[in-house]
Amino acid sequence: NLIATCYLQKGDIEKAIEYHKKMLEYYPDNIEAHIELVQIYLMHTKDIKNAMRMIRAAYKLDKDNLKINTLFALVLAEDNSLDDALEKIDYAISLDENNLETYLRKIYILKHSNYSSMYRDYIDYVKDKFPDQIDYINSTGCEYISGDYINNKTNLGWYICLDNNEIVGGLGVILCIWKDE
Repeated sequence: NLIATCYLQKGDIEKAIEYHKKMLEYYPDNIEAHIELVQIYLMHTKDIKNAMRMIRAAYKLDKDNLKINTLFALVLAEDNSLDDALEKIDYAISLDENNLETYLRKIYILKHSNYSSMYRDYIDYVKDKFPDQIDYINSTGCEYISGDYINNKTNLGWYICLDNNEIVGGLGVILCIWKDE
């Protein structure tokens, strides 16, 4: 839904939600509208209840959709259903074993789960599996593992950052101050 996307880009979250909901009134099987709403609820409004409702509806439409399964895992993780989240993300990885972003979502879930001791080893596993897709940014202490660069300063996508030697990660936008070398 282009109108909803425009509102989201302008920062009008309520209008974006409204137009995605209108899309679903007319096209209830529109998977992309469900996915967009889940992402808005998860990343912009932190409304886990509605994110869970939307992801369950999307999952009923297509149980083998990679995006749906990875988002479902994130919603479950945010809802503190971490074992279920790991099960869902492992299934998503099985759908496409060459999708880097799915592995990054698993790192995020491992970091916040009862298996947090495993996440550093898993990061090394992911680095070894995708060696050509890792960029080091020494000036910020961040390792970008996936994303698109805009003006060589902003990375949109998944990132992992060192924060007092603890690795944290997430989905979103991070602004980096690049050091001239």
